Amino acid sequence: MTTFTQQLKEVTCYEDFARLYNSLLKELFLYSPNQAGSQTFSEKLGVLCDTYPEYEKIYDAAWEGK
Repeated sequence: MTTFTQQLKEVTCYEDFARLYNSLLKELFLYSPNQAGSQTFSEKLGVLCDTYPEYEKIYDAAWEGK
């Protein structure tokens, strides 16, 4: 199984970012806000966005356009 750190290093383009972001978001929504897993996946999303802020802007702009 690939660790989050490995997945983070494998992001080489926007498509990789979006795929990982969507995967983390899907996992996040499996938990209620008070469950421990919720915080774990929220933190991973934060790290992903902090690492690739330029891709986060593209992702946000794509959602705002829908």
